[in-house]
Amino acid sequence: MPKPMLKLSLLCKKYLFWWVVFISVFIPLYPKFPLFSIPGTYVAVRVEDFLIAVVICWWLIAIFPQIKTFVSETVTLTFLLFFSIGALSLFSAIFLTQTITPHLGFFHLLRRIEVMMLFFVSLSAFTSLKQVKIWLGAMFIATSVVILYGFGQQLLSFPVISTTNKEFSKGLGLFLSPDARVK
Repeated sequence: MPKPMLKLSLLCKKYLFWWVVFISVFIPLYPKFPLFSIPGTYVAVRVEDFLIAVVICWWLIAIFPQIKTFVSETVTLTFLLFFSIGALSLFSAIFLTQTITPHLGFFHLLRRIEVMMLFFVSLSAFTSLKQVKIWLGAMFIATSVVILYGFGQQLLSFPVISTTNKEFSKGLGLFLSPDARVK
């Protein structure tokens, strides 16, 4: 392997943990405003999709020297089997049963792959108990903020950004009625 690539890989590996901490806090705290919608669907591309893509690319550079070892591990093969079954299911739904719109099915599969790749990123990022403690502290803070914001939605009319259906996926700030549940 060329020496510059090895140096880049080591640099990426050094900061991978901090990327994991950042996205672990960013994703639950940043409102789900869509950047743009996919025409004909209510699938929206959001900021965290780009952030996750950057982190996955960063991780790929970090593990590049050990890519053969990574691909041959049992857990990796299990995930690859899962993704293959998802792709086979997508193929079946598009061409055999013709029950879905191709681009919608593709985006659903892609979102699942995107989120599940964070498992491997996190698995590679944690190398010490100290890092686990730092991450748990960050998650405690993020969870506390989410809980406080939930109380604010219920009691202080903080806006709700929901993406649960076609109308809500437009990223509008909604407000809970007094008897509604926190979202």
